[in-house]
Amino acid sequence: MVLTAWPLPPSVEACERIVDTWAAFHAFWWNHPRLGRDVGTFMDDAACASFAEERRQRYARFAEFLGDRLASSARALYARVLDALDQWVTPARLYSPCTLVHGDAHVWNLLYPRAGVDSGIRLVDWAGWRVGRGTSDLSYMIAVHWYPERRARLEAPLLERYHAALCAGGVTGYDRDQLWTDYRRPSSED
Repeated sequence: MVLTAWPLPPSVEACERIVDTWAAFHAFWWNHPRLGRDVGTFMDDAACASFAEERRQRYARFAEFLGDRLASSARALYARVLDALDQWVTPARLYSPCTLVHGDAHVWNLLYPRAGVDSGIRLVDWAGWRVGRGTSDLSYMIAVHWYPERRARLEAPLLERYHAALCAGGVTGYDRDQLWTDYRRPSSED
């Protein structure tokens, strides 16, 4: 399979195979009993509060650097997000449900089979892995790296495909509405 050169997004077929790969991986680790015990850690309430405060400080430095170049509408949006961090970044919201998350899930952190070789995609570069919501890998791949027109065209079908593949992989009790809610939530690394 020929992928693409950065920063061009891959073909629709490649995106479908990538989503299938993420779903199979996430389904395997879905609420796995080893998560938080001997594979990864969970942030507690204090760590979540520290995370939120760090993000507020980062934003303050960013806004100060930009000064009047940061539009008032953008400032208002940032204020709303930062005000909601304490409600969104909690152990219950971060880890229910949970799986193993890559953390840097752009399409160039995958190894693809050569043309004509019937093999799966391999996930590489695990420097940012953590316990979290699988949708954070998808949102990183889709929302961060795709231009708006492509995202508008492919986001919903790919998330539907991901959900179907999760269910086929044995995940139960996780409906499409929950998937979309999780997809839109900030993660502990955002």
